[in-house]
Order: sequence, then C-alpha cells, then structure tokens
Amino acid sequence: MQFPQDMARLGSAARAIPCLGVLVILCITVLARDGAAQQARTSRSRAAPVEDLADVPPDLAGIHKCADAVVGFHMRDRWPVGTTSMTVDDGPSAVATARLLDLFKQYRIKATFFVIGARINRHSYQAIQRILREGHALGNHTYHHQYGTRGLPRLRDSVDYWKRELMATQILVDIALMARNGDDFDALYLHVLGVPTPRKVSTAWLHGHWDEIEARWRATLAERNGPVAPSMHWMRPPGGVPCLPVGTRFQVRSYVGALWELGMTQVLWNCGAHDATPQFPASLRRNPEWLRGNIVQCARRGGILVIHDYINLAGLRGALETLAGSGNIRFITLDQMMTLKYEPELEPDRELAGPRVGDATERVSPL
Repeated sequence: MQFPQDMARLGSAARAIPCLGVLVILCITVLARDGAAQQARTSRSRAAPVEDLADVPPDLAGIHKCADAVVGFHMRDRWPVGTTSMTVDDGPSAVATARLLDLFKQYRIKATFFVIGARINRHSYQAIQRILREGHALGNHTYHHQYGTRGLPRLRDSVDYWKRELMATQILVDIALMARNGDDFDALYLHVLGVPTPRKVSTAWLHGHWDEIEARWRATLAERNGPVAPSMHWMRPPGGVPCLPVGTRFQVRSYVGALWELGMTQVLWNCGAHDATPQFPASLRRNPEWLRGNIVQCARRGGILVIHDYINLAGLRGALETLAGSGNIRFITLDQMMTLKYEPELEPDRELAGPRVGDATERVSPL
C-alpha cells in the first residue's frame, strides 16, 4: 500500500513550497538589482567623460592586494592635481605608434611605451628605435599579453613564466635596436628565436626552448658589441591584474619574486582614456569627444594616465589641445613620478616640473 508514502512525499513537497517561494523572491530581487545596475552603467557610459575613472574596470577581490605587494605605482595612489605621466600600452605598430610620436613631439610630451614582445616585427621595429631616439621610455608589457598564470600550477613554473615573458620582450627590443633593416631584423629573429618571422611562438614553445634562446641572445649581443638596448625596468602586467586567479599566495609570491629578481618596477595607473575598457561599447571607445573628456579629466586630476597604441587620434589630439589652452597641466616622466612618490620632501615645482602642455610646441605636418 503506497498511500502513507505518497502522503509523506506530499508533506515534504508542501514544506518545500515556502522555501521555493523565498528563492523566487530572492532571484527576482537580484535580477532587479542587476537590471538597475546595468541601466546605471549604460546611462553613465552615454555621458562624457567617465565620472569616476578609478571604478572602471571594477575591483576584483585580491587584485589590489597582489598589485600593492610590489614597489611601484598602484591604482590607488594619489598625486598632485595637474601632474600627470603619459603611458601607452599594446604597441608597437608601424603606423599608429609613429602618429602618436608625432603628436607627442608637437606637444613636448615624454611618454612611456609599454610594448608587447610578440608585436615587434620587421614592420614595427623602427618604432622601437624612434621611441628611444626621441627621448621616450620603454616599458615591458610581456611577450604574449596573457592574463595571469592560469595553466601553470607549480610555483616554480609560475615564476619562470613571468621571468620569461618579460625577458622575451627584452630580447625582441634588443633585436629591434640591433636591426639595420627589415631583412636584418628577420635574420636576427630567426637566429635568436629559432623560428622565422612573423610566427608568434606559443607559451609552451617559449618555455621548452628557453635555454637555447637565451644562449643565442647573449651570444648575439656579444657579436654586436654588447647590449644596445637599455634594460626595461618599468613593467606593466596585462590588464593591470597580475595575480589571476586571485586570492592565492602562490601567484603573489611568484609575481613579486620574478619582478624582484629582474629588478623591475610595476607601473599600474590611476585613470585613462578608456579606449580599451570592455565595459563600454566599441562605438563609445572610438568616440573622439568622449575620449577627449576622459583624458582631460584625468590630466587635471593628476596621476598616471593610460592610453593604447590604437587610440582614436582625433580624441587624443583634441585633449592635448584643450590641455594646452588651459595651462597648469604638466606631463612628467615616470622617473620623476617615482621621485615624487618615494621622495616627497623634494619640491615638485622646482625639482620635478616639466614643461606645461603646449609650451614652445614644435609644429609637425598634419597627420
């Protein structure tokens, strides 16, 4: 006879109904809240400029703990109003980097270019030469531009991953500065990396052949009368989030340890143009007036500003023109920012002040 068992099941179901009701209410509440948040983000994205640049992309638990474990510049640093350092990510490229350099020359701005090793090739190597020739600085943005150390479970592998990602980019910069022409770049690339250009070597291949690559690199430097490239002591992790997945001491320790061994200084940022922030639609990230507003607001606030090699140039030009007309905005180098942060007893106006934006500008041909 199944009647008692059936009644027991019905009783259990009846008791579950209030719980299900609570779950439904919770789900509706969460969906409503997310919908309101999304509507707020959409409304904010349509406005120009971004009101609080430090909030985009949003914080993730553990990221700041990891980033703040390193000597250098952090997203939460505070700077004097109107004191800014220009940084450019994700180059070099044959055309876009040259246009940026023309614009910086016109407005007498010295920038730091955080370059990706895999993007240095026979077409873009001259941009590396020009960056240094015109008094700008180079920063290391890793070889592959991969986020975090996922897929590398052992601490030893994780440390090696960071070191080799950074050293591989240094190797490509050395090759770019040694190259006499495009064919010479290709020959050096093939000799040192062991593969022809424009092949981008995988992470596994790079790690598996690292000893031979490093030996050929050092031998080539000796043949060409020693290192020709300055060691890139500035480093920026892709996306500004070096320790993914977050929340483990192993990623923090490996990342910090690699930078310590290589003598590198981490450079995050405080605000930027948002020309590559995925929370905003592509049409907005290309909008010149929106970009202009973001850059102007960042420069006036002060701090380390980040733009990307492929930024809409009209937006950047408009921002620099606005800043040149407003006065009291100074772009200084990362070396000067380092002094300003760690030796605050110096007088910024006397020791650190660079030229105001637009002072004695050298006009260049229209782009």
